[in-house]
This record gives sequence, structure tokens and C-alpha cells, in this order.
Amino acid sequence: MGIGLNAQSQAYIWGESLPGSTFQDEVFDIAIDSDNSSYITGKFQGTLELDPVGSTSTQTSSGSNNIFVAKYDDLGAYQWGFRLGGTSSLDIGKGVEVDNAGNVYFVGQFDGTTDFNPLGAPNVVSSTTNSTSDVFIAKYTPAGQLIWVKLIGGAWSFMSPNDFVIKNNHLHIGGRYTSNPDFDPGPGTANAGGANGSDMFVAKYDLDGNYVWHVTAGGTQTDAIGALAVDDNGDVIAGGSFHSSCDFDPSGGSSILTAQNANTNLFVWKLSSTGAFVWVHHIVDDGVEHQIEALVTNSNNEIYVGGHFDGTADFDYSGSGDAHVSEGSNDILFSKFDANGNYMWGYSVGSSSRDKIYDIELDNNEFPVIVGHFIDTLDFDFGPDSLKLFSPSAVSVVVAKYNPNAKPLWAVQMGISSWNEGRAIALDTDNDFYLTGNFSSTIDLDPTAGVATHTSAFAEDVFFGKYYRCMDMTYPFNVTACDSYTWIDGNTYTTSNNTATHTLTSVAGCDSVLALNLTINNSNTGTDVQTACNSYTWIDGNTYTSSNNSATFTLTNAAGCDSLVTLDLTINNSNSGTDVQTACDSYTWIDGNTYTASNNSATFTLTNAAGCDSVVTLDLTMNNSTTGTDIQTACDSYTWIDGNTYTTSNNTATHALTNAVGCDSVVTLDLTILSSSTGTDIQTTCDSYTWIDGNTYTSSNNSATFTLTNAVGCDSLVTLDLTINNSNSGTDVQTACDSYTWIDG
Repeated sequence: MGIGLNAQSQAYIWGESLPGSTFQDEVFDIAIDSDNSSYITGKFQGTLELDPVGSTSTQTSSGSNNIFVAKYDDLGAYQWGFRLGGTSSLDIGKGVEVDNAGNVYFVGQFDGTTDFNPLGAPNVVSSTTNSTSDVFIAKYTPAGQLIWVKLIGGAWSFMSPNDFVIKNNHLHIGGRYTSNPDFDPGPGTANAGGANGSDMFVAKYDLDGNYVWHVTAGGTQTDAIGALAVDDNGDVIAGGSFHSSCDFDPSGGSSILTAQNANTNLFVWKLSSTGAFVWVHHIVDDGVEHQIEALVTNSNNEIYVGGHFDGTADFDYSGSGDAHVSEGSNDILFSKFDANGNYMWGYSVGSSSRDKIYDIELDNNEFPVIVGHFIDTLDFDFGPDSLKLFSPSAVSVVVAKYNPNAKPLWAVQMGISSWNEGRAIALDTDNDFYLTGNFSSTIDLDPTAGVATHTSAFAEDVFFGKYYRCMDMTYPFNVTACDSYTWIDGNTYTTSNNTATHTLTSVAGCDSVLALNLTINNSNTGTDVQTACNSYTWIDGNTYTSSNNSATFTLTNAAGCDSLVTLDLTINNSNSGTDVQTACDSYTWIDGNTYTASNNSATFTLTNAAGCDSVVTLDLTMNNSTTGTDIQTACDSYTWIDGNTYTTSNNTATHALTNAVGCDSVVTLDLTILSSSTGTDIQTTCDSYTWIDGNTYTSSNNSATFTLTNAVGCDSLVTLDLTINNSNSGTDVQTACDSYTWIDG
């Protein structure tokens, strides 16, 4: 939900401007008394009319710049006023405060001679001889009669008070100085001790202007207090800028901060009510334009800090760090610290140009109200909501109120053209606020639909006004809901609506009209169709192992509404199987691997008909082929198992058989061929011949054969070549004496 606002007519009570001449006039501070009379102070050049509705108090400067002070009643009517200053260009009214008795104190700087009691017996005072400018503190009655005036300064010194606070019946001034001024305006002496360049100071005085204490700090370049606050304990909080290294412990101890990035850095510094060091917080900024302009404390002694920075700044450099990057040359700095200096929060906002906070005050509820200026479009809600102000063509005054956690309650702007800035704000006991600032060209001091325009003479003029505490506003109540929305009016809306309103009344009696700006976005539904194997983990974080069409889960759609999704899940199952294989010697499986031994552990994943994994396990039995040699010896030829007839020896022929396990059994022939032999058995015999075949031949024969085995075991075929000759008989008639040796021996 985002809340913005537009102030309505009750917010503006009255507003005035002070006509000047062609020079730049500036106001720096405003204060109010118990009668709600307001006091302002600043500087002007040329002429300045302090009576905004008449010509009864025209002031003319005696130098290039003079100081003006003025009082106005609760209706903005002029009461009294005058100028202060000599002929210097350095005369400036910087601060104004009112004590509990109604006396008013003005603080500023001047050089030369001036009468500090223009409404009574003259009281002419001159600045220190050879000084560039002195600080003055002047106390007046409610009627503008001078009670006393005090000067702080010294020869060759320049002094500039940048903030002034009355608390616990003491005056507190902070600023910068050069040389060696005396901070005791009485007969005593309280010299600064010399400055290196320009140093910072904090000084405390009682309500009679008597010196109480002062502290100084600084390095070798320009260091300055930009803002002061005093808490309920009387402790002083100072904020400002420093360069180089600076020791913030004035009591002889050491608490040195060193500026980072070779630039001026910022600080928030706490001193006790006696001026003793308590703590200092370092804010680093790598830009060149930055300053703490506003400080205020609440009843818990917590501290609100306002100012501006550029570049990259770490608001909590002394702590855990909180980096901010400016959009332009000055962005708004708004932060909060506890009483011990611990960083609580910090925010920044800015455009491409200059945006600043100049003052912060607390209302009776201790809500901070900031005042400053901005340009372009800025969102003054630092959180997720929106509170945008638009000033595209002019630098406009901004006033915004926040709760203690920086949540905005309202914000308004003033400005039509050119340059407009809110410089200071004061709140009365009713929380109505009094605002002052500067403008050029034309400004509308009514931030509501009404018109209260004022036009400057030529350059920059002063404005001031009173505004109702509530800013009685209409808040656009921006909300985006899904399907329906029940508003604070009790109605339930089911469609977008930008016409309904509701009025609230705060404890202060202020009406706030809430204007509903409702956008109704619609929820939607859908089905998430999924098919998975075995299980599915859905967006609800659950794992489903069976089909499901009832589970639901709520997402956020593009419009930020519920998107109800119903699961439509089909679970298909994976399966598994075994591929039983028997192979000889080796087997190349579906996994591409070739196995040479039995295996029952290899697996391979296929996709089954349902699209799920099918895990196959190999059950492989590996049998082996065998080999052998068939040794054969044959005569003349041999017909082998391969069907071939070999006529010569052979040891290369092979033949595959199947062994007992069904694998190849490769037989290699080892064949030796031996040769048969032939011969003829020539025989000549008489009458008959019995041959080796057992037959008795009685006639010649050359055809009979008989097979023998030769020396190598082969057939030896013998052919008979037989010649049969026939015997004959005769008688050998011999006649012998006594004996006869015959042919037979």
C-alpha cells in the first residue's frame, strides 16, 4: 500500500513576504514565543521592507550586507524590526532563540560599528580592531529593547556562527573561526589558541552572556560546525564537516578522525554539559558539497540529523557501514542516532540537481518535521510505499513530517518557478508550524488547492508563514488486492475502485480523508500436466510415486495474486530384465562392449514403451572354442573329413567341428602320404613253379600279381614273369670199371 497526500485548505493559515530591492535577501532562522509571535533574522542589501502589508519599516543597508531582525504576531502582523551592521559585506543574522521569560536573543556576525538598540537609547558597538568579523549575541525584551550585547572575536580573526540553541537556561553557539579569537566577551580571556586554516568551535554562555566554556577542533584546512542540538541532560551535539585529520577530544585525550578520499567528511560529535568529549561519529563522503545542517534531540536523547551530501557516502562509517550514492550534486541526508552515538537508521533521496534539508524540529509527539528544498520528482517515503512530490521546473520548498522510524505522515511543497527554499521552521504548543525561507520570482505559499502567491522584486526575497498542524489532508489510499478487498469503511470491493472515501480523525482532532485507489487483480488456476517415471518431486516439495490428480499448490501470478496449480501426474514405471547369452570366446553386447569372459553384472538402460528406463542385466556364459591336430599317414592318397582326397603330405588343411559345449573345434590335418611300389618277379623254372601267392604254375605266366607291404608299409605290387621249361629223360649208358663217378657227384 502506498500513501501520498495533497493538503487541503485548512493547512494554510497565513503567509507573508518582505519586499526587497534588486539584491539577494536571505533569512536564516525563525523562533516563536509563548504568545506565538514569531521572530526572524537574516541579511539584506539595498532596501528591505519589514512590514509586509505597509511601508512603515523600510530598512536601508549601510554596506553591501546588513542584518535584519523582526517580530510578527500570531496573525503575521508586523510588530517591530530593525537593521544591524556597518559597512562590511559580512554582516549576517544567523540565529534567533526565545527564553522562558520571553526575551529574544539574536546571534550573527558583523564587522564595523552599529547601534544594537535602534528602538531605545543608542548602544553603539564596534567590532574588534583588525578583525574580519566578530560574533555578536544580543538580548532583547519582547518589545525589542536591548538588554545587552556581547561580542566574541579577536584581531585578524574571522568568526561565523552557524547555529544557535538555548536549552537549560544556557546559550550554545557553534560555527567556525580563524586566527585566535577570545571566546569570553567579559573581562576574562578564553582564547582559542590559534587555528590552522579555519577551525570549528562550540561555545556556551549563560542567559546574561557570561562565558561558561568553549571547545575547538580542527585540522589544517577548513573545518566547521553546521548544526547544534542540546539534549535534556544539557549535553551538546554538534554536526559539521572536517578535512584532513581532526582530534575531537578537547580534554587532552585523543579521538582522531581522518577524512577519507582526500575530501571533506562529515561528523556528529557529542560533548557533555561541561564540554567534555563523549563520542564522535564519522560520516564519509567522497563528494565535495556536503554539510550537516540540522540536529534535534528527543526525550530519549536520540538524535535526528539532516543535511546534504554528494557522491558516495557511508552514513555509518564508524559502525557497520551504510552506503548511499547521490543522484546529483546534493542529495538529502536524513539519519538517526541513539544517545550513545549508535547508528539507528539513515535515508537519502535526491534528483540530478540540488536537494537539501536545512532544519529539523520535533512536534509535541516527538515526530520530526523537516524543511528544505528539492527539484524534479522525489519520493519522500523512504520505504516500500510512495510519497512523491513533483517540481520539474523549479526548486521548491519541501516540508515533511515523519514518525520516529522515518515513516512519512505527510509532505507538502511550495514553489512555482525559479528558486525557493525553506530555511527554518518552528512549532508552537498546538503543533502548528511557522516556516520561513527565501524565494525568487513567484511562490505560492499555500501548498493546498488555494492560492497565496508572492512575487520577489528582482533577486531573492524572504517569506514566512503559519500552517495548521494537521495539514488536514486527503491521502490517496493506494492498495492493490487480489479478488476482493475489505476496506476500513467496512465494504468489501471485488472490482477496482477510485471513488470511495473515508474520513479519519486523529487524536489532535485533525481530519484525514482517505481516498481509495484500489486495483483488484484476479487469482487464476491451472493444471500442471506431468508424466514421470517411478516418482516425481513437485513444486510443493513432495515426491509422488503414483499417479495423482488432486494435489494443489499456490503460486503468485504476474499480478501478485494466488495462482492455484493442480497436479495432473501420470507415473509410469521403469522395468528391468536379464539378457541371457551364451557365446564362444567373445561377445559384443548392446552396450558396445566386447566381453571375453562370463559376466552377470553388466547393465544397460533402454527406454521402454512407456518412455521409462528399462534396465537390462547381462547374464553371459562364455564357452571356449578348442583346437586339435589329426595326424594321418596314408599310402598314395587320403580322403579326409573335409571330403578332400590328398595325394601329397599336408599340414595346413583345417576343418571346424562343434565341440561338446557347442563351440568351434578346429582340426588341423597333419598328413603324411607314403608311396606304394611295384616290381616284377622274374622266374624260370622247369615243369612247374609255386609262387608267393601259393599257386603252382606249370606254364609260363606274366600276369599273375601279388601284393606285398613295402618298407614304408604301403602295397608293393609284384607281377610274376615266369618261364616254365619242360624236363626230358634219357639214358646215360656208361660202362665203367670198378667204379664210376657220375654226374651227380
